[in-house]
Amino acid sequence: MTGNSALILALGCGLIAVIYGVWARSWILSQDAGNARMQEIAAAIQTGAAAYLSRQYKTIAMVGVVLAILIALFLDPLSAIGFVVGAVLSGACGFIGMNVSVRANVRTAQAGKDRNKRRAKGKTNQRVEFGCGHCAVWYQVPVKAGDA
Repeated sequence: MTGNSALILALGCGLIAVIYGVWARSWILSQDAGNARMQEIAAAIQTGAAAYLSRQYKTIAMVGVVLAILIALFLDPLSAIGFVVGAVLSGACGFIGMNVSVRANVRTAQAGKDRNKRRAKGKTNQRVEFGCGHCAVWYQVPVKAGDA
């Protein structure tokens, strides 16, 4: 397999994973979210998870800006752009994963109450993260291949 073929395959796999993740997310969120008390608890967990990630990412962003500047100065601006793209996609994966996981958990609990219903699947966030990761790698290889 040539270099370009491998890159196209990686991009294709990443995009398929993202498309599947979007479809699975839609299916999961269309499931019954349970009674009012279950939804209240899930909302509190989601609020806490979002606050945690926001605070964590603000701290990480400060370090990331410094690192991006250092990479641009000591390596090259293209590498710094690649670092920023990877960091942003990584952060998006974290938010998407946490959001879908928290929202899927209440649906899984509700589905568990009624054994005749299909259970919500909790693997969606991993598939979306896999796809985002592949897209990030796809971006990096051809950009840096000219440096080899």
